[in-house]
Amino acid sequence: MSILAEAIIGKHKVLTDFTVISINNKITCSTFHKFGNKSEDYFFKASRVHHMIVDYENKKKVGDCI
Repeated sequence: MSILAEAIIGKHKVLTDFTVISINNKITCSTFHKFGNKSEDYFFKASRVHHMIVDYENKKKVGDCI
C-alpha cells in the first residue's frame, strides 16, 4: 500500500486528495489528503472494507445466515 501511495505522490504532487485501493485476497483502501505546500505533507486515513460473500451460484435465500 505504501509503495503505491509513494508512487502517486512522487508523480502527481498537484493532487490534493486521492484513494489507493489494493485488491488481493483482501481488499484494502486508504484515502490521502494534502494539508501543506510540500509534497510530503499528506496524511492518510486507512479504512476497512466490509466483508461480504458473493453468491455466484444463487444458492442463498434472503434471510439466510452468512
